[in-house]
Amino acid sequence: MVREECVCIRGHSGGKFGNFGLYNFVGVFYDASMSRNKKEQKLLGLEEMCSVLCQIQEVDHMKSFLEEILTPAERKDLALRWQLMQMLEDGIRQRQIAAELGISLCKITRGAKILKKTQSISKRYLEARRKK
Repeated sequence: MVREECVCIRGHSGGKFGNFGLYNFVGVFYDASMSRNKKEQKLLGLEEMCSVLCQIQEVDHMKSFLEEILTPAERKDLALRWQLMQMLEDGIRQRQIAAELGISLCKITRGAKILKKTQSISKRYLEARRKK
């Protein structure tokens, strides 16, 4: 039996900016025979969502699409995450980012770890942004 549940797979609730709910709009699908352990849940639909996002080529259409499928809080969280990644890429210190954005160092450290990866897609797009 396949069932859909709208849960935050990160399991984090609360904080100043609430759940970072990028996965909330995708949903989590799992076979009822599987353990409910979040590590064992399979994500389905993410690949299709990525395909749809890749098809949208106009900024206005992307903005409308995200406004339709994400709550205002989810959009705010997503924009905040991108802003902190930009600030990290621009060389701004983590403590300064925390003070300016009013977010925890833990959230910033996660972004810093992503940018340290040589194969990071986020880093590649941030570097391309700087070249414009």
